[in-house]
Amino acid sequence: MKTAMNLGLTAILATWGLLNCTSDNMVGDLPGGGAGGGGAGADIAGASPGGTASPGGTASPGGSSAGKAATAGAPSPSGGAEHGGDPSPTGLGGEAGAPADPSGGSTNSGGATPGAGAPSVLHGTGDGSFANHVEYPVGTRPMALALGDFNGDGKLDAAVTDTDADIVSVLLGKGDGAFAPKVDYTAGDEPLAVAVGDFNADGKLDIVTANATAGTASVLLGEGDGTFAKKADFGTAGRPYSVAIADLNSDGKLDIVTADNGSSKLSVLLGKGDGAFAAKTDYPTGTDPNSVAIGDVNGDAQLDLIATSATTGTVSVLLGTGGGKFGTADEFSVGSGPQQLTLGDMNGDGKLDVVTASAYATAVSVLLGAGDGSFAVHVDYETASYPISLTLADLNDDGKLDVAAAATFGNSVSVLLGTGEGALSANSDYPTPTNPQSVALGDLNADGALDLVTVNFGAASVSVLLGKTR
Repeated sequence: MKTAMNLGLTAILATWGLLNCTSDNMVGDLPGGGAGGGGAGADIAGASPGGTASPGGTASPGGSSAGKAATAGAPSPSGGAEHGGDPSPTGLGGEAGAPADPSGGSTNSGGATPGAGAPSVLHGTGDGSFANHVEYPVGTRPMALALGDFNGDGKLDAAVTDTDADIVSVLLGKGDGAFAPKVDYTAGDEPLAVAVGDFNADGKLDIVTANATAGTASVLLGEGDGTFAKKADFGTAGRPYSVAIADLNSDGKLDIVTADNGSSKLSVLLGKGDGAFAAKTDYPTGTDPNSVAIGDVNGDAQLDLIATSATTGTVSVLLGTGGGKFGTADEFSVGSGPQQLTLGDMNGDGKLDVVTASAYATAVSVLLGAGDGSFAVHVDYETASYPISLTLADLNDDGKLDVAAAATFGNSVSVLLGTGEGALSANSDYPTPTNPQSVALGDLNADGALDLVTVNFGAASVSVLLGKTR
């Protein structure tokens, strides 16, 4: 029995503090094969950190081009979403994002994860504003969200975890911004995070959940028609709050990383290419990690791991050493109570930056990357109350990355437009149902503008806020 889920939201927060979500929402500037791009010119949608399901421009080493507005397409090896913090309604969910080439990466956590190469920017044709939300019922305690085209019809679908019923609900998209009624599949005990990717190389998107109470990652292989096989479970270091996926050892097979809050470690599970995974290898992080993202932050063509810790208010950076292995964590201070983490090039210098939803600070924190694996002092930008999930994309088609953050106590999504120099504008807030936990971006109605999708813990719903076109 999950005690946290049986307590009221306020009581849970008082008892445990905050949670973060993952893997990861992000679409944006990622070097080589990150969110927003498959290989060169690939138009495929998957699920990646940053929560944007979008076709990619050219995101390959040595090249860079602007991608187009997010749409649904072929499955991709990216995905990511995460939940963080304690097992309370303040955690976030996963997000769907752009596809990634096997040499790139993607997360949930919150963020898109690049491989090595020049940055690529996803462009929408919206004006950066959104219409009123429309709700769709799900479960009783929905937490995490990922987007992807699960049935190959070119329309974005949603996968939502429910921590009370221990399920993942699949809602097939109708292509007009609406979803069909949910179909439920059994996940592990207390699924706090979700990501999607093609784990068995059959061209069909699969689902992975991070299950806190069970201490496992559950993989549900997709049939290609919007249905999924029975889960297979793989052990983690304990109480995973976030999950991210990428090809960490460059063998063309997707691997899994979980942020294990209960053990203060990251678990790396290398993929076998048939939907199964090798036994975990653990790497120590800062205290109680609650979100993880993947990207090449030092420009050596090796993917690195980045994790947040709400307990210490830090980000841990573990540089990749090759072969799916990682070095000792270096820590950098961020805004108070960091929840979800994502990565993107916020100032257009070709180096990945860190962006966190800093709940205690009521802000989004930006840490500009130096390109060598280190980061500048964080700068905070105000949001609505208690932001715990975020995603990146170019929402107003100006070639600069913007931020959308789910504010669980503000019952809204805060949109902060980027200046292109690493700074963000004042927030514009869009109402959602009660306690949004996770936010994702994707073009749900094929009008070329990115739309917002949130999972709302207090309202037991998924909501859609359609982006307004120019």
